[in-house]
Amino acid sequence: MIAPAPFVTEPAERARLDTIIQDIVAAVSQVTMASPYELVDLALLRAYVAEIVPDDHDVGGDALGRALELFARHGADVGLFGGTARIGWTVAHLTAGETADQVCASLDAALLRQLAGEWTRDYDLIRGLVGLGVYALERGDAGHALAIRVLDQLERLAHPRGAGVAWRTGPELLPPHQREVAPHGYWNLGLAHGQPGVIALLARYLIRGLEPARTRRLLDAAMAFQLGIPVAAGEHTPAWIADGTDQPSAAGRLAWCYGDLGVAVALHAAGQAAGHPGWCDHALGLARRCARLPLERTHVADAGLCHGAAGATHVFHRLFVASGDAELGAATRTWLTHTLAIRNALPIAGFPQRMTDGTGRWAADASVLTGAAGVALVLAELCSETEPLWSRLLLTDLGCV
Repeated sequence: MIAPAPFVTEPAERARLDTIIQDIVAAVSQVTMASPYELVDLALLRAYVAEIVPDDHDVGGDALGRALELFARHGADVGLFGGTARIGWTVAHLTAGETADQVCASLDAALLRQLAGEWTRDYDLIRGLVGLGVYALERGDAGHALAIRVLDQLERLAHPRGAGVAWRTGPELLPPHQREVAPHGYWNLGLAHGQPGVIALLARYLIRGLEPARTRRLLDAAMAFQLGIPVAAGEHTPAWIADGTDQPSAAGRLAWCYGDLGVAVALHAAGQAAGHPGWCDHALGLARRCARLPLERTHVADAGLCHGAAGATHVFHRLFVASGDAELGAATRTWLTHTLAIRNALPIAGFPQRMTDGTGRWAADASVLTGAAGVALVLAELCSETEPLWSRLLLTDLGCV
């Protein structure tokens, strides 16, 4: 692990990035936000760019307060992205004190009730169990009961498969276009929606000392399956494998959410947590393969964190910080350059989302996951000595204390 230091140090480049961050913050501030999840994204953004754009009027605090009011009025699903866990995670991450504890305690109780019976919903990071575990970890000791309940459910849902265990997503949980190609469900292999997310969460449980014997057994079994996935020479980790077949679906692009780059960050976390250098070496090998891909073969169309250029920049940077690998440092530079190069004249601040619905249209997006706020967080990360602890939300917090 390299010592914390800004990745960008040249004054003119730093000034350029600062200006872009200021542009994003100004543009995001003009967006009318009616959702609590838009508001918590704004709160997170303002907290992490405060060195560059001081929040003199506590815009972030006001946004979080309005998010809590809207959430209390309308309620939500449970997930980390678009649900109860995201509200709680942001409160736990950005605030402290008796009021924050009371808010989170009430959310914890609601989530524990949801987890009391057999879990039949998603197990993933975005909407399911892994995301609830991420929130539980953010709560520290206060989240212990919730973290263990998540572990119970993940253990119950683990299926023997290959040389280890894996987690299946049933057809009832799939969108129609995926159900067409996987009518019996699938085994998802992406960090956002599949097995690598479980691996990354178990790694953090192990580091925290949460039932280490049970956690390590489950992690070892999950890694045995993951490392045994057949990948043809010259190919990459598929997005998923349809249940009842050995037919993989190609990941399609270089991204945090699907494919080798997201897998690499999960496996490196597992190797660090378990003291298993071989897993780290495998992860870095995957990441180097990603670094060597020509840009035209990455199919990256926009800048967002989830599947865009800033997301690739961020993951390469976290792997570089964790390993000191010069090739991954160079990849961070390449993808930063590409992030800036694809800025256009569309809102928000030149970083719209390219829709993946087949239309190819651009859409204004202020969010952390797919929009301009996430781009600003990555640019600020590269300019700061402050660890980007917001990356816990994506399970990319390698090298963070």
